[in-house]
Amino acid sequence: MRVLPVLILLLLPLLAAPARADYAAGKRAYDAEDYPTALAELRPAAEAGDPRAQYWLADMYRFGLGGPTDHAAALRWYRLAARQTSDVDINRRAVYALGYMVNNALGVDRDVVRAGCLYRNAAENGYVSAQWGLCRLISRESELLGRKMVSIGVDMCHRAAEQGDSYALAFLSDIMLWNPLTPDEKGYMYLVLSAQRGVDQSREKVAEFERTLKGREREQFEAGVEMAKTWRAREEPMPDKPFPLDTTCLP
Repeated sequence: MRVLPVLILLLLPLLAAPARADYAAGKRAYDAEDYPTALAELRPAAEAGDPRAQYWLADMYRFGLGGPTDHAAALRWYRLAARQTSDVDINRRAVYALGYMVNNALGVDRDVVRAGCLYRNAAENGYVSAQWGLCRLISRESELLGRKMVSIGVDMCHRAAEQGDSYALAFLSDIMLWNPLTPDEKGYMYLVLSAQRGVDQSREKVAEFERTLKGREREQFEAGVEMAKTWRAREEPMPDKPFPLDTTCLP
């Protein structure tokens, strides 16, 4: 009489295996840009509840990979991936993607407050793209988001820059070189770092400063160049559990 329960326990891993296998095969196909195969493999895994498959399937619908762009489907699968808490990286990626779609009116009306809420959640979970996204959003929409969010935005600018985000580095460089109360050496350092990371405007400024700066400004610029040589980005550790998501922010 005890044989049946034992058999069930032995079969449970096998019953769960297809969803995992579908995800692995689907992700390999996605990375190889074999999008029809990726779509065919990821969809059943996503429907079985695998948050990784849900996220990458949403990406395919959002960017029209393997078929036409479908923002409604992308939102649906991102929402499902964002609601789970078993995979922190997928959670924060999905929440950020929802914030981006809300902020840019992709398949949903633009809502700055909701976008800020979603960006902040992913940012608190250490996701650098969300940190920079929140920094930029607050710098442009501070009147709508309020004073409290402004201080949060400043913190996120610095956190994104410390993780090496090229645009956050360029943004802070502009602020530091404009503000007489901040050290120009650090502003120049951030400028050089953003130029090294491919920001065209920063490259142009570095080239201009190399040609034109003299005296004290030249010394500060050269000090910033030297500081950039030893600076290292510090990736934030991923939390064990995701920062709680206010589900009223979901589109």
